[in-house]
Amino acid sequence: MQLVLLFLSCGSLLDLYSHLDEEVESASVDRFLQELMEKEVAGRGMQRDLRAGTEREGRKKQRDPRVAMEIRHQQVRDKRAQKDAERAQKRREDKLRREAWKEARLREQQEQSKRRQVALRQEKLLQQEVVRLRREMEEKRSVEKQAWLMEKERQDKRTTDQDSGSNQSTTQQQQEHKDTEQLRKMQMVESRIHMMELRRHFSRWHSAVLRRQVQMGKAAALADWRNQLRAWRAWKALVWTKRVQREVERTEEDLRSENRQDIPACQTALESDRRRLLKRCLNSWQAWCCMERGRREMLSQREETQRRMEALIDAAAAGRLRAAEPAAPPETPVLPPSAQKQAGQVEKATVRCPLLPAAASPGRRRCAHAHGNDSGRSRTPQEDVPKEPTEQSARPRETQRILGLKQEAEMGQGTVEACAPVQEPSCRGHRDGQQKVQREVCVSQTAPRTPSVQPPSPHPVVRAMEERAKLRAERRKEVEEMKRRREEERLRELEKQCRLEQHRQKVGRAQEQYRQAALRHRGLEPWKRLVEQRRADEHRAQEHHRHCVLRRCLLSWAQCVAAALAEKEARAATLYRHIVLRRSMCHWLKLKDLASLQEEKADRFFCDRTLRKTLMALASHATQQRCDTWDKERLAQEHSDRRLMRTCFRAWRALPLVLRQEREKEERREHLRRRVAEVLPDFHASPRVLLWAGLIPGSDPTNLLLSRCF
Repeated sequence: MQLVLLFLSCGSLLDLYSHLDEEVESASVDRFLQELMEKEVAGRGMQRDLRAGTEREGRKKQRDPRVAMEIRHQQVRDKRAQKDAERAQKRREDKLRREAWKEARLREQQEQSKRRQVALRQEKLLQQEVVRLRREMEEKRSVEKQAWLMEKERQDKRTTDQDSGSNQSTTQQQQEHKDTEQLRKMQMVESRIHMMELRRHFSRWHSAVLRRQVQMGKAAALADWRNQLRAWRAWKALVWTKRVQREVERTEEDLRSENRQDIPACQTALESDRRRLLKRCLNSWQAWCCMERGRREMLSQREETQRRMEALIDAAAAGRLRAAEPAAPPETPVLPPSAQKQAGQVEKATVRCPLLPAAASPGRRRCAHAHGNDSGRSRTPQEDVPKEPTEQSARPRETQRILGLKQEAEMGQGTVEACAPVQEPSCRGHRDGQQKVQREVCVSQTAPRTPSVQPPSPHPVVRAMEERAKLRAERRKEVEEMKRRREEERLRELEKQCRLEQHRQKVGRAQEQYRQAALRHRGLEPWKRLVEQRRADEHRAQEHHRHCVLRRCLLSWAQCVAAALAEKEARAATLYRHIVLRRSMCHWLKLKDLASLQEEKADRFFCDRTLRKTLMALASHATQQRCDTWDKERLAQEHSDRRLMRTCFRAWRALPLVLRQEREKEERREHLRRRVAEVLPDFHASPRVLLWAGLIPGSDPTNLLLSRCF
C-alpha cells in the first residue's frame, strides 16, 4: 500500500527510483550507525577527554563573534557620521568666512576704483582750467605787445613833430597828458580790481577742490571702517552663535548622559533595544542564508533534471526507448521550431518547482516554503537574462522577500509543515504537463520517418507563452516610445533655453551698445562742441569790441593809453609772478608736508594690509591643510572598509570550496569507517558506553575509533 501511494505521489519512474534509492541508502546508513553504536570502541580516559573537549567547544560556540562585529561596525559608523558632520560644519564655517572676506575685499576694490576715477576726473578738470588760463594770458600779452609797439611808433613820430611846432602844442600836450594819466590810473584800478577778483575766484576754487578731496578721503576711510566693522560684527555674531550652539549641545549631551547614569531603567531599555536590534539583524541574516541555501539547492536540482532530460532525449533520439513507450498513432503531429523552443523553455522552467522529500530537515522545509511562490512560476530563459532595469527592479523585491522571510521565521513550525504539502500537488501537476510536452517534442524529433501532415493548432501553453511574449514586446515598445518622447521633450526644452539665453545676450549687447552710442553722440561730443563754440564766440566778441574801440577813439589817445597800459600790465605781471611764486612755494611746502603724511599713512596701511594678507593666507593654508588631512583620513577609512569588505567577500566566496572539502573529508571518513568495521571484530559495547553515547548527542563513535587507530 505504501508503495502504491509512493508511486501515485511520484510523477514518473525516475522519481520513484530515485526516491527508493534514497530510502535504501538512508536505511543502510541507519543500520550501519546502529551497529557501530552498539560496539564498544573507547575507554573511560578517552571518554573523559572527549567530554572535556566537547564542553570546551560548547563554551567556545556560545560566544558569537557576529554580535561583537556588528557592535564594532555600528560604533565605526557612528564615529564616521559624527566626523562627517563636524567636517561639513567646519567647511561651511570656512566657506562663510571666505565669502565674507571676498565680499569685503570686493567692496574695498570698488571704493578704491571710485576714488581713483574721481581723482582722475578732478585732475583733468584742473588741467583744462590751467590750459584755458594760460591761453588767455598769452592772448593778453600778445595784444599788449602790439599796443606797445604802436605806441612806440607814435612817440617817435611825435618827437619828430615836436621840433617844428613845440610852442603850439605844449598846452595841448599838457591837457592830453593829464587826460591820459587819469585814464591810466582808472585802467590800473580796474585791472587791479579784475586781478583781485580772479585771484579770489581761483583761491576759492582751489580751496573747494582741496576740501572736496579731503571730504572724499574721509568718506572713503569711514566707508572702509564701516565695512570692516560690519564684517567683524557679522563674523563675531556667527562665531558666538556657533559657540552657544555647541555649548547647548554639550549641555544636552551631559544632561542626557547623567540621566542615563542616574536611572538604571534607561540603561536596561538601551540594552534591551540593542539586543532587539541585534536579534533582528541576526534573523535577517539567517533568513538570507536560508534563501541562498534554497537557491543553491534549486540550481543543483535544475542541473540534475536538465542532465536527466538531455539523457532521456538522447535515448529517445537513438531509439532505445521505443519498447518502453506506447505505440504511437500512424499520423503523429509535427511541431514547428517555435513550438519546440517553447517546449524546451517549459522543460527548463520545471526545474524551478522541485519536489521536496518528506524526510527533509525543518530548516530546508522553511526555505522551500519561503521560495514556494518563486518556484511555482514558469519563466522563460529570456526572462532569466540579466539586464540593468530588471536588476534595479529586483532590489526592492529582494528586500520584500527578506521581510517576508523574517515574518515567516517568526511563525511556528506547524504553519510551514501545513503549507508545504499544498504546493506539492501543483508542482506535480505542472511537472506532468511539462513531461507531456517533452514526450510530444521527442515524438516530433522521431517523426521525420512518418509522412508529413498538416500541423494542428499549437498547444495552449505555447499559445499562452507566445501571447505573453507579444505582450512583453508591446510593453517594451510602449516604454521605448515613452522614453523617446521624453527625450524629444527634453531636447526641445534645451533648445528653447538656448534660444532664450542667446536672445538675452543679444539684448544685453544691444543695450550696452545703445548706451555707449548715446553717451558718445549725446553726452561728450555735444558738450565739446558747445565749449568750442563758446570760446569762439568769446574770441569773436573780443575782436569786435577791440575794433570798435580802435575805430571810435583817437589813434594818439589809443597809443598813449596802450603804452601806459603796457607799463602797468608789465608791473602787474611782475607783481603777479612774485605773488604766484610765493604762493606756489607755500603750497608746495604744504603739499610736501601732506605728501609726507600720506606716505606715513600709506606705509602704515601697507604694513597692516600685508600683515592681514599674510595672516589670511596662513589661515587659508592651515584650513586647506586641515581639509586635506580630513579628506585623506576619510579616504583611508573608506579604503580600510573596502579592504575589510573584500576580505569578507573572499571568505564568503571560499565558503563553497570549504564546504566541498568538508564533504570530501566526510566521505573519506565514511570510507574509513567502513574499512574499520570490516577489519575490527564484532564485540558489544558496555552499558556505560551506551549511556554515554546516548547522553552526548551529535557525537560519532566512529570518530573516536578513528582517532584511537590513527
